[in-house]
Amino acid sequence: MSNGRITKENATEYQQRSVESRKLNTEGRKAFKEFFNSLLDEKGGMLNGREATKKELVTARAVRILLDEDTNDKDFLKAFEIIRDTIGEKPIDKHQVSGSQEERDSFDALIDAIRNGKD
Repeated sequence: MSNGRITKENATEYQQRSVESRKLNTEGRKAFKEFFNSLLDEKGGMLNGREATKKELVTARAVRILLDEDTNDKDFLKAFEIIRDTIGEKPIDKHQVSGSQEERDSFDALIDAIRNGKD
């Protein structure tokens, strides 16, 4: 990048660095998820008269918070969001790209170079 701008000449290098960075991030997230899930799959106590996993205990607690009439609005909303997100109903986050026309043109050039490099 010259002066912080992406050009057609350096787009391939930028793309390669970006792919490598994404790969490392993906591998790190996958390793963390596997580790965290292994912790949650461990037995953690009793639930309804049987031994339960930590995941089941956490879920039951979130549901209790959600259903408790004395739960304040903040805790109710947080429990609701956790349950909603966990069952896969999280709303899609929308992002807007902004900046000067020059920055948008530079971004468009990068996208074009990436598309042309893959075809």
